[in-house]
Amino acid sequence: MIKDKSEKSKNTIEKMFHMNMGIPQQAAPPQKEGSALQIVILAAGHSTRMRCGAIPKVLCKVRGKEMLVHILEQVGRIQCDEIFLVVNGETAGLIQAVLAKTRLLVMSKVQLVLQREVNGTGGALQCVLPNLNPAKYTLVLNGDMPNMKAELLGDFVRKCMIEERVEMGLVSAMMENPGDYGRILRKVERSKDRAFLRIVEKKDCQSMEELENREVNAGIYLFSNMVLRTYLSKITNKNKSGEYYLTSIFDEVRKREENEIYIYRIPVEMNGQILGVNTPEELTLAERYA
Repeated sequence: MIKDKSEKSKNTIEKMFHMNMGIPQQAAPPQKEGSALQIVILAAGHSTRMRCGAIPKVLCKVRGKEMLVHILEQVGRIQCDEIFLVVNGETAGLIQAVLAKTRLLVMSKVQLVLQREVNGTGGALQCVLPNLNPAKYTLVLNGDMPNMKAELLGDFVRKCMIEERVEMGLVSAMMENPGDYGRILRKVERSKDRAFLRIVEKKDCQSMEELENREVNAGIYLFSNMVLRTYLSKITNKNKSGEYYLTSIFDEVRKREENEIYIYRIPVEMNGQILGVNTPEELTLAERYA
């Protein structure tokens, strides 16, 4: 559980989370009619492996610009109503200060949401749930993927919402070395593109076959908000990390209903776009990707 250093800092943070990025809610420009999409960017995780001190990982720079700014530049090209940025109490002030200096038009849509207890991606999205319109969809992204492009995200959203008309979708990739990525397991009938079984994190793999699976979860998801409202509260932390994985929501849905999960597999040449930065070495790799 995050503990604020003083009552004054607590009040400052509480005030901040009732505002857009420096713009009071009532002063925000009106949104365009017809957008059925909200976006959540997960940026509350602790950056222990990055060894970047007090600086949150998402503020580490790639090609001279903070990773989070790279992502917001791309997200700003996608039509959406709101963008919810999930942060923790220890780094919220630093993130707000950096983003307040940007001149991106998309900042008028950004709202910070506090994750008091950093207990996994599922717990992070749970914090946003009261803000999600049940009639809309939510695109969920990680804040440490600076090379994502709007074209990839936009096409994924279009496939899910317009072409396939599914309530859940995720992006996958084939990797020669799957590393720390979650593995996507499929049913035996691999000829069906949607024969999704489940996602298993590397540390939770039960066999060499699972560990050596080369199809990985990119960490980009689309959900109908009704699915999130119905099933997000049902996920548990019964895993080796003791965290609430957002990916567990797929298991909870499959237990209770027949609901298609669309897998949008990207071509190998686009794998650099889904590179997540968790270590200094991965930061160097992200720098090289253009």
